[in-house]
Amino acid sequence: FVAAFTFEGAALLLGGPPRIAAGSILDIETLPSCVAAALADRLVEASSFGHRVQIVESLFRSLGTDGLPRFADAPVLALASAIVLDRRRGSVTGIARAAGLSERTLYNRLEREIGCGPKRLLRLARLHRLLRTLHPSPLGGRPSLDPLLEFADEAHRHREFVALTGAKPRAFVSSKAASGDRLFHSVAADW
Repeated sequence: FVAAFTFEGAALLLGGPPRIAAGSILDIETLPSCVAAALADRLVEASSFGHRVQIVESLFRSLGTDGLPRFADAPVLALASAIVLDRRRGSVTGIARAAGLSERTLYNRLEREIGCGPKRLLRLARLHRLLRTLHPSPLGGRPSLDPLLEFADEAHRHREFVALTGAKPRAFVSSKAASGDRLFHSVAADW
């Protein structure tokens, strides 16, 4: 069972900035003991995948964002989540200006909190939209705008996909269709 978190959710669970887990897959035992204990047994006993989803969503929603670590930069975490979830788009300059920050300040605050700057975050958000577009049946549906228009050409899209996932687009689509896996975040890089 896999759960993908917003940046606020990751900070809440990790007790620190999400950058400490960047590029990692965390096992349930690495979560705070109160969360791990409440979750592990209930997930094992759940009768279906849908029931597991309800358990996880209920537990994490009950934690709320009031418990964000006091050192967390909540506005920057919210901005990063908005970018990845397609609620905030545009150039780095435009995003910084809308947030009332200079580009340098935006870069420094994002780097400190999530472990990457705004250009990389926008690149990952574009990949996120592309995965949802290519997936035969993505959980959560397709993006509202066609991400294929965000690439100069087919070769650019292919290079970017391989560079960020380690997989080829066609192999990703075939694997998802064959397995029925609706998660678009899970990409096996050994194809």
